Amino acid sequence: MGRLVGIPHFHSQKALEEERKDSSEMARLKRQLQEERAQGGIVDEAVRDLVQKIARRLQGQFDDRIICRTPSSLDWEGKRLIDLPECLIIECIVKLSPLEMKTLRVLSERVREK
Repeated sequence: MGRLVGIPHFHSQKALEEERKDSSEMARLKRQLQEERAQGGIVDEAVRDLVQKIARRLQGQFDDRIICRTPSSLDWEGKRLIDLPECLIIECIVKLSPLEMKTLRVLSERVREK
């Protein structure tokens, strides 16, 4: 996106190096997490944290050049940009797998600690 809108940073050597570093860090993390997943560990949080770290760094390069849209955003004629159906919430009881139960317990404990 940054290259398409002509932001100089995204055409620089520094941006290329950051992109390579991010890719190798993500690959390393995923390899490490595959081992933990095989042992029944919780891994999604580490990947999400790395993606957020990268996104926050890149976000600073845009300097308010990106417009934030929401499902209720309107175009110049006052029409909704995205025609989404109304939200439908269906409540039901589900049986969690042992891994899902472990994940829920670990995350609950972390919330209680904070």
